[in-house]
Amino acid sequence: MNGIIGGPESGAAELLDHYGISNDDLGRVKSFGETLVQNWDDIVSSWYDWLRTHPEFDQFFPDQEMVEHVQKRQLPFWRRYFQGDVDDDYVEQRRHLGGVHARIGLPLATYLMGQNQWLELFSNRLVEAGHAQDTLEKTMRAMTRLLMLDTSVVVEAYTQINTETMAEQTRSLMEMSTPVTQIW
Repeated sequence: MNGIIGGPESGAAELLDHYGISNDDLGRVKSFGETLVQNWDDIVSSWYDWLRTHPEFDQFFPDQEMVEHVQKRQLPFWRRYFQGDVDDDYVEQRRHLGGVHARIGLPLATYLMGQNQWLELFSNRLVEAGHAQDTLEKTMRAMTRLLMLDTSVVVEAYTQINTETMAEQTRSLMEMSTPVTQIW
């Protein structure tokens, strides 16, 4: 183990423990997710309405076809989140997502703002559902913990990709700047 919480070798059990996510938390996320399914299209539309207000939208979504493609990819991502079943495959999918976002050059700040907006949308839906205060608070904490776990895994993947890229660039620069002298 590399000793870094959420590091590239951390498994689901370790991450769940570090983020204090219990089976009860996962059950709350799953239960709430079952109520979101009927409103999913509205939630996604709200998120894209928000995203359209940011300059990155035009950069990463040059046409409607790209928007639709990404929207279709988000549904399985969030379905998996709201299944309340975090295993090593789940963690690996999140790492893969982080790698994809890093490779396309999405600024990490933009990713984090997007996650914050998703949490805001989910929180609003939870409040609108009219749960008792105790249930509302526990479900909010459970969703936030799981989203923080997800986000940490994605950020770690960003960091790893960026570190590898910088190391490769440094190697290339060193090779270009090192004079080659023939020895007779």
